[in-house]
Amino acid sequence: MRRSLIHVFAAMAIVLLSLTPLIGCSPAPTAEPPPTEESAPTPAATPTIVEEPTKSVAYPDYYPAEYEQIVEASKAEGPLLVYSVMAESNWKPVIDAFHELYPWIEVQTLDLGGSEVFERYYAESASGAQTADLSITADPSGWIEFVKNRGEAVDYESPEKSQLPEWSMPFPGLYTVTTDPMLILYNELVLPEDLRPRGMTELAEMAAANPDVFDGKITTYDIIIPFSFAINWAFVRDSGEEAWDLLETLGPMTMPEQSGGTQLQKLASGEYAVGYFVSSGVFPRLPDLEGIVGWSYIEDGTPVFLRGMAIPKASTNINSAKLMLDFCLSHDGQVAWGEGGLTPYRSDLTAEEAPRTFESIAQEIGGEDKMILVNYDENAAAGRDAFVERWNEAFLR
Repeated sequence: MRRSLIHVFAAMAIVLLSLTPLIGCSPAPTAEPPPTEESAPTPAATPTIVEEPTKSVAYPDYYPAEYEQIVEASKAEGPLLVYSVMAESNWKPVIDAFHELYPWIEVQTLDLGGSEVFERYYAESASGAQTADLSITADPSGWIEFVKNRGEAVDYESPEKSQLPEWSMPFPGLYTVTTDPMLILYNELVLPEDLRPRGMTELAEMAAANPDVFDGKITTYDIIIPFSFAINWAFVRDSGEEAWDLLETLGPMTMPEQSGGTQLQKLASGEYAVGYFVSSGVFPRLPDLEGIVGWSYIEDGTPVFLRGMAIPKASTNINSAKLMLDFCLSHDGQVAWGEGGLTPYRSDLTAEEAPRTFESIAQEIGGEDKMILVNYDENAAAGRDAFVERWNEAFLR
């Protein structure tokens, strides 16, 4: 009987094993021998994917297709060194916006005097030392010497050229960064409202009639500064002997200074009552002096300084310099210069983007004929000595 039961259970096991695939249980996997070197499958070749280079920045339609080559070449360059006459506060919005486009380019700026931008470059380039990759300064005579006489500027044609007025590009490779008006500033705590001038003629009349208020309390830039010489030259060039009459009235009462910062400090303290031909580069500091220092455009003729910009031939980071130059001239670059306290001049800027532009100033003072462009007059160099001598005589020096 026991042997019969064993036979029965064995038969049932065979039946169950034969039904296993039918009730959803998977059979145990069968191990396969590893492939030999001869039998191993040959891996499929990895296809080579050639990607078209993508632009890192969305440029306007008027930029050439090969502009991306300049961008790529800049990635192998060192820090961009800029010699300029602008303060850190003027530069900050520009550099911040530039870094958004080209984050790999480190920008180093040196705030130098107008002629020092050239003198330092000449000395460094002559000795083979590293020097400026981009130069920006307000010295028309210096630019004439640099570009025309010495041929030191790279003849770079910016893609922004078609968007700019002709007068902003006086020589090949030389461009205008901003168009900054000269101002009249006055101390509101010292001068009553009826003695706050809005023009040179008005200032001269007020000073002559009120010497007790104005004598020794007027300031302007010293003629020894190239920046000041250029302003005074343009003022006299456009207004003739009438301009000399005004300067000869104001000169004996005026204390010239060599720095806009010094002028503003002494105006705020009350040491000076009024300053004329003061650079609008002081705009970023005026909100802190609200109620103390007031200002006005010069309504009978506002000198407007053209800040020149070029790439020197000794530049060692020339691709980065081209990118910065183009950005300074671009729509967004001009907006950034306005945020930094300087005056953009592109005609495609809205009032919201730049409340103060070359066009808006012209409208405010009665037209572009009231704007005295401090530009590149090649007669200035030849007439400099005689002009400075007469200016010094007018200022009793």
